[in-house]
Order: sequence, then structure tokens, then C-alpha cells
Amino acid sequence: METTNFTIQGTNIEMLPELFQKTLPKRRDNGHRYVSSSDQTLIYFWERFYFRIGSHLLVCVIFEFENDKRCHIEIVSGGGKAGTLSLTWGAENHSLNRVMKWFQTICTHKNNDWEIVHTG
Repeated sequence: METTNFTIQGTNIEMLPELFQKTLPKRRDNGHRYVSSSDQTLIYFWERFYFRIGSHLLVCVIFEFENDKRCHIEIVSGGGKAGTLSLTWGAENHSLNRVMKWFQTICTHKNNDWEIVHTG
């Protein structure tokens, strides 16, 4: 299992999960979205089959809103192991990096003032 976490701040940060759901990742299913009763926590998760390892990989992205201008994000990528040595052949790390790159790209987009202020 691979994990990373970071914090994004800026105006209209509440739009971040909706934009995330619409644009990443390109997958066959829609995954699943969980919203806490307080609307402070949103969790997206989906599976992807990796043919080269013959296994599914689960990716989970957790949005925790601290306030209307700050959001803590946790990405977890797990599973995808195959064989007697339980090797992932880079599938977990690849998925984690792919999601992280999306956040880095969206934060540098000229139509918003979002920035990554803390990386864990």
C-alpha cells in the first residue's frame, strides 16, 4: 500500500471534489463517492484492473475540508499484488503518482488561485 497527503488552499476550494470526479481518472466505472453527514469529508474510491499483474488495484482519495479555503487530501493506493512474492510491479506507486500529478496540475491552472501548501 502507498499513501501520501497534502493540503490545498485557495478560494472556491469546495469546487475541487466535483472537478476531481469529472476529470480523473478515466475509468470504466464511476467508482463510489461517500459524503459525511457534516459535508466536511468526501471519499472517492475505485478499482482498476492491471492486466500485467493480473490483479485489481484500489485507489481512495479523501477530502477533509478544514474551512471554506483549506482542504486536506489523503491518497491511498493498495492491492494490485500478484504472485508468491506479492509484487505490485509499480502499480500502486503509478496510481498514486497519477492522482498526485492531477492535483499539481489543477493547482497551477490559471483559472484558480489554489496552491499546495503542505505535503506529507
